[in-house]
Amino acid sequence: MKWSEISPDAHPFDRETARARIGQIVRDIAIGPNEERSSVEKRLTDQFVREFGSWIRDWNWSTYEGGPVRYAHAELTPESVADWRDFTEELLACFRKIEKIKIESPGMKFCTSAR
Repeated sequence: MKWSEISPDAHPFDRETARARIGQIVRDIAIGPNEERSSVEKRLTDQFVREFGSWIRDWNWSTYEGGPVRYAHAELTPESVADWRDFTEELLACFRKIEKIKIESPGMKFCTSAR
């Protein structure tokens, strides 16, 4: 996924409006008694992307998988989306700091290649 697809600058987000809408989406998706979690999450993700855009795609990247989301199941979906949004906003703040340093210190190197 490209940064332009998840950058908070490119994808405005109102948390309160989204919280209500996400809750409604979760209630509207019929979950079968024996349905696999991955199947439910895929259907939720597809609907979230339709509603909010591509930035929301990794809302369920949980901490036990190395991601930033503490709550990765349907019952706590609004919190999962909030965690994911917080993560993208933190990344944006880091990128802005790096850009500022690059402007203030043009000769400074940030990455070196092992080649």
